[in-house]
Amino acid sequence: MQLIVLYREDGRIVALSRVGPTARDEAGVPTPRSGAEPGDGQRVAIVELEPAWRDRPFAEIQRHCTVVHDGDRVRLRERGEQAP
Repeated sequence: MQLIVLYREDGRIVALSRVGPTARDEAGVPTPRSGAEPGDGQRVAIVELEPAWRDRPFAEIQRHCTVVHDGDRVRLRERGEQAP
């Protein structure tokens, strides 16, 4: 499962949402989606949620994980986990 993550520059998560299929109206036009816009010192990324976290509530993921840059990709890392 992929998540859209709004996070601060220090990696702390501000908001999470699922990446889902784009809804379309009868004419096939994608319907607009709303979401949080990053403020000063914030970024947005799409990350793959590890299988161990897929059944957990977003609030728990937000409390226990941070966003890290791992080469060219962005991923979630559980706090206390050693950096690769």
